Amino acid sequence: MLGEQRPEEGGGMAERSEEQPVPDALGSGAAPVAVIAGATGGIGEACARALAARGFALVLNARREQPLRELADELGAEAVPGDCGDERVAADCARRAGAIDVLVHAAGVLRGSRVREQSVEVFDEVQRANLRSAYVMVHGCLPRISVGGRIVLVSSLSATSPMRGLTAYSAAKAGMNAFALALAAELEPEGINVSLASPGAIDTPMMDNSVNEFSALPASDVGDVVAWLAQLPPRMVIHDVVFRAPFRGPFVAMAGGKGTEGLDLASLRATKNP
Repeated sequence: MLGEQRPEEGGGMAERSEEQPVPDALGSGAAPVAVIAGATGGIGEACARALAARGFALVLNARREQPLRELADELGAEAVPGDCGDERVAADCARRAGAIDVLVHAAGVLRGSRVREQSVEVFDEVQRANLRSAYVMVHGCLPRISVGGRIVLVSSLSATSPMRGLTAYSAAKAGMNAFALALAAELEPEGINVSLASPGAIDTPMMDNSVNEFSALPASDVGDVVAWLAQLPPRMVIHDVVFRAPFRGPFVAMAGGKGTEGLDLASLRATKNP
């Protein structure tokens, strides 16, 4: 955790690098520090709340400044407004953290249509928001992550089960998974873990424009999974946590169905009847 030293797996202590945090950085305190990109989305906010409840000091990033500052004030966190696909924003997050125990990337957009109707500009926008931003945040924050730290990238089942009408999103999440696995291989010798959290459909405002109802989990479930990963001992290597809502049975909870020209998530339809 944070401070002058960090426990190693064997019970000893690993000294931090000789570089001193900037004066306004969080990393000089006793609490572990987490940086969360995309903190005002349904999943990002859930991650922030879950980590705050477990004693983490937080640096929160999001594009929407007002809700970001409101959440940061509520949780006693640092706020860094801006697009996390921008290298300057990532660098500011790292500077404000000082030393980082956990980096969570939960930023992204769910947008798209069938390729015949989808412009190249939409494809580029989805790649930037979901994939490029993950690389930029990792690249900018990695120098501040020391031995025992963990990077958690929030992916999706669409990475491994691509969905029609979501070609851009599915491609971005598949790219994130490949990036995470390659990054994990690079960083494991340094004692830094990289984990994916890959949920199915989550009941968030981003999903409201689905033209049909679908089975979904609450965003708080993702927050709990991310917080669990964040608190694991560094000796535990977990590449991907895959989870979804049930499609049938007594625990089905329906969401979506409010859109008229939006996402077609028919493959996630469910029934409460077994």
